[in-house]
Amino acid sequence: MKFKLTTEFKIVNDKKLFRIEALVDIPKWGVRAGEVGGYTNKLENLVGDSWIADDSTVDGSTVDGSIVRNGSTVRNGSIVRNGSTVDGSIVDGSIVRNGSTVRNGSTVRNGSTVDGSIVDGSIVRNDSTVDGSTVDGSIVRNDSTVDGSTVRNGSTVRNGAKISHLNIASSHDCIGLLIYGFSLTLTQSYIQIGCKSFNLDEVVNLENVDGWSGSENKLFQQAKPLVLEAIIWFKKDRGME
Repeated sequence: MKFKLTTEFKIVNDKKLFRIEALVDIPKWGVRAGEVGGYTNKLENLVGDSWIADDSTVDGSTVDGSIVRNGSTVRNGSIVRNGSTVDGSIVDGSIVRNGSTVRNGSTVRNGSTVDGSIVDGSIVRNDSTVDGSTVDGSIVRNDSTVDGSTVRNGSTVRNGAKISHLNIASSHDCIGLLIYGFSLTLTQSYIQIGCKSFNLDEVVNLENVDGWSGSENKLFQQAKPLVLEAIIWFKKDRGME
């Protein structure tokens, strides 16, 4: 047994949560035996070398080999595991795993997953996934996916959009493409926008997309500078030029 519940408690949403105390040192998080931490409703919420620090709360959720600190809240069946950190943020009914960091007032909720990523001052919600990416000061929502990318500076990815190997900032018009639910994916041989695929070199001279409405094509033309920038980065990253 690495922890115990003390008699000190507080009421959160009509539920009594007890402050924890470490019974052994937990070097991974710099915790010494006898140190008191945050609050939880039962010891089973803590697995392995985990810790709830400060006045953070873990209610009906699992923290496995991870830390929750700086007034964070983990609740509603959430899982935080594999060396992840929740720092001054909320994880609500979601998963944070594989060394992820959720910090600076972020919220991850409604069945979302943060996997090997940094979510900084951002919102990830409604069954969205952030995988191997950084989301900084932005929103990912409504069943969207950010994979191996950076989304920052007030950008929004929503309505089922899927972005891969891109660097998205609010100054780029590409956000207009993404927020309407278009998928944008790069592979070694082609770029796929929505359900349409193009050779990487063909995109450079692409002026119109057959089968799209005028408004959809206008969005793509606005996004084109970022698409070309992404292709250049992608080719360099893969040693293709």
